[in-house]
Amino acid sequence: MAAAPPDRPDAQPEATEPFWVELQSGGDHQFTVLATDHEGREVSFTTPLVFVPDSRAEDWKALSRVGTDR
Repeated sequence: MAAAPPDRPDAQPEATEPFWVELQSGGDHQFTVLATDHEGREVSFTTPLVFVPDSRAEDWKALSRVGTDR
């Protein structure tokens, strides 16, 4: 990740590559997701999420490599 901008030292670093949150124990963080199914019912489930910076959103080659370096 890139460093925080020097004029905003309290800002979060900006991601330059796709990433997901990994736990120190080695597993992936499971986010709780709320969705609506085809019949309009709300469902809840957990899953890891990949975060993709806008600058890489259409870089399909880079996205296809996410998670393959484990």
